[in-house]
Amino acid sequence: KLKQRSLNAIHVGAIARVYGDRGDEVVQHLLRHPLVVLPIVYNRLREKHIEWKNARGMLLGMWRGVAEVNYEGSFDTLCYFYKKEVERSFSTDHLIEECKRARHYIKHPRKQNDHPASRLLNCTFSTTSPAPMIYQPHIYHSLPSSHHHNHQVHKDAYTTLCLLLFGGIAKTASDCEKVVRIWTEFMVPWFNLPSCWFLKQMRERGRRDKSSCVVKFAVGQSVRTAYGDGQVISLLEGTNTLPLRYEIEFLHSGIGYLRPSAILHALPSKTAAQFARRGGFMQFVETPPEIEKGQVPLEGRGYKTMFVTEKCYLFLRLYGLLIRVLNMARWEILEPKRERGRPKCGVATMRNAYQRPSFLPSSSEGDRPMEILSPFVFTGYHGLISALQNYIKEDLATKQYETICRTLHPGKTHVFAALPRLLEKTAESMVKMAKEDVCLVLHDLSILKNMDLKGLREDSLNVANDASYRVEYDGESIFFGYLGRDTEMLLSPKESSSGSSSRRERGEQREREEADEEGSERELMPLKAPPSKRIKLKL
Repeated sequence: KLKQRSLNAIHVGAIARVYGDRGDEVVQHLLRHPLVVLPIVYNRLREKHIEWKNARGMLLGMWRGVAEVNYEGSFDTLCYFYKKEVERSFSTDHLIEECKRARHYIKHPRKQNDHPASRLLNCTFSTTSPAPMIYQPHIYHSLPSSHHHNHQVHKDAYTTLCLLLFGGIAKTASDCEKVVRIWTEFMVPWFNLPSCWFLKQMRERGRRDKSSCVVKFAVGQSVRTAYGDGQVISLLEGTNTLPLRYEIEFLHSGIGYLRPSAILHALPSKTAAQFARRGGFMQFVETPPEIEKGQVPLEGRGYKTMFVTEKCYLFLRLYGLLIRVLNMARWEILEPKRERGRPKCGVATMRNAYQRPSFLPSSSEGDRPMEILSPFVFTGYHGLISALQNYIKEDLATKQYETICRTLHPGKTHVFAALPRLLEKTAESMVKMAKEDVCLVLHDLSILKNMDLKGLREDSLNVANDASYRVEYDGESIFFGYLGRDTEMLLSPKESSSGSSSRRERGEQREREEADEEGSERELMPLKAPPSKRIKLKL
């Protein structure tokens, strides 16, 4: 028999772990017949010990790799809260409130969003900007210049947004075609983007003539096509054998016949004939031969001006924030040094990138890539774009994407981790703007000849009742201002000669605006309890 207390808790626990439910029975037999049972149990425990030791050695390398990747993230306790703060900074209500209540935030600077997480994305409040001739409270922020060296950021934003737009957010063929026309007819001339990026989507998303959303251009109108600039000579209606096509006279290459999907956008007319779309057709618009005295012409100011609706404003704000974040990542995430002759790539090739670790057993397939993506594969700014696209395709989990962001730039992890949500909101706002079907009409009005600010605002309000957001863009900064339908637009900082009556009117208008702002602020504040009788007696 065994001596008393020869089996301690460790021995009993090991036997129970090896034999499972029969562990108690094995312990009883060991106590009754130790000479027979002890060699069997000892050999079994020794075999399991060798097996577990080999398994631990094989998995130890993997555990060390995972622990090394997540080591810095375990100390980043503020990333989650900073990420939520960044996402709150580009919420719909916050963006609308910033523009509508710009006067209130200028008057009370402490109420402006000054959180350290979203400080890089905050806009600037101002009362006057003489260059774009804005003399009322507004907001603005800088964008990368429209030089061709900065087009890479817009291209990355376009390719990434297309994955979301055509991957499920734009659900119908009509929505997809309208989104493509927004890119070609508005975004290309507004941000001065190369037209070659959008030709593939124009061919693939274009629909048949009867159901197409493409406007019918007028004869004599100057247009930009996939083959160069030209002028519409005639419109040839489609037949059973031939589709609808335009006869275009190009500037340097003769005459050609093009489908509507090959025409990118209309060019500003230099002649007296001015066109704007109405009901799906480009129609002639009468404009004054000369601008009246006292009015501000749109030409020669160096600024592109539009009065847009709330949906257009939200899209431009979100797209501007997206471009700012990508441009910041482009300059702050350093590219790794590459050997001479090696191609520039954000993600290495599969065979070179995913080397099989030494602690894993050899596979018969040899160079078969691993299923788990290593965060060290994504390097530089191009690695961030690749990781972002893989996350949209659901090839990366949220935790893996945040780990990659932390590897690329530990100080800006919360900003880059909020990029997927920013992209999703930008794509959703673009689809809503395309369904509204007003943006292209407002853009046509903004490029008319002999148009002044006051006339542009009146025509925009006639097209859309809520075209109350003024947008100015000069290639480096974009300005946003809110002007209600009954609010007068100031064209000069000086007071008019009418004297006290004009001052009184402006004072009354300012008091009404402040009263509205205080009323909206009072609605947002929680209700307070009524004062007690003791306070009333003291008063």
